[in-house]
Amino acid sequence: MSLTPRNVEIDLPTELEREIFECAALLAPECMPKLLLVGRRVKIWIEPLMYRILSIHPLQQRTVIRRTLKGLLKAMQVKPLAFFRQHVRNVCFVRNDNAKDIWGVLSTCTGTVNLALFNADVDSTLLPALAKLRLQRLSAVLGDLFSTRSAPDFAHPLFANLTHLDVLDKRDGGWAGWVGLPTLPRLTHLSFNDDISNSVCEGALEHCTQLRVLVIVWANHTTMQADPYDRTALAEDPRFVMIVVNQYLRDWEAGAAGGEDYWARADAFVQKRQAGVVKGHLIRYLEEDHAAG
Repeated sequence: MSLTPRNVEIDLPTELEREIFECAALLAPECMPKLLLVGRRVKIWIEPLMYRILSIHPLQQRTVIRRTLKGLLKAMQVKPLAFFRQHVRNVCFVRNDNAKDIWGVLSTCTGTVNLALFNADVDSTLLPALAKLRLQRLSAVLGDLFSTRSAPDFAHPLFANLTHLDVLDKRDGGWAGWVGLPTLPRLTHLSFNDDISNSVCEGALEHCTQLRVLVIVWANHTTMQADPYDRTALAEDPRFVMIVVNQYLRDWEAGAAGGEDYWARADAFVQKRQAGVVKGHLIRYLEEDHAAG
């Protein structure tokens, strides 16, 4: 006689069942739409995770759910706006999304704390929407947001809670154009693109007293090696590092999902420098490790 029980249903505690489904969803985001079909309560658990990160880009990849702007705006017409206010935390716009549509999304997703504007068509009309957010991380061309070639208005409310600021501006008028940076009350992490001058970096390291990390981000090793500036003096400060990020969007998505982005790598590197474990200021890692999916 067989002792194997038949038709036995395993009744897991609801809390454990939820944790299992949420872990599965976070480990394999591409499976989230299928998990929604399992049952009503699973949909209630998983659907908010699908909207925690809004990476608005037409090309899909495995580690995060990307959405087209058209698809997102359509979803906002169907779902209660309170859903987006409650669950969206990370938003990234790519590929010339216009200021009007960006305003519409951010005016709804008021819980956003991490915002990236990559090649987005933005201007000062977006500032009122940004003022209502409590952004902690921002990647943007500040000159576009403030519609000026002079210094950004660092007294604007959008900077009040920032800890991480990724400056994508190509202009560089020396430290005089950035003297407002030290007034940012919570700024601990600051990055510039590769053509930033030494005077801006020196000013930030000297005057931004809470600054823990200053990063110059390069698109590839070739441009880094062709750096027109001598960074020797800057490298004496253990907070200063240079890093290659050849897949910027994917790096942002990794950080938004709680994984390792260039900020995390820079943090770890600076800690090792201060402990005397590593020397120099170049964070070396293989570009192919972060190739686009």
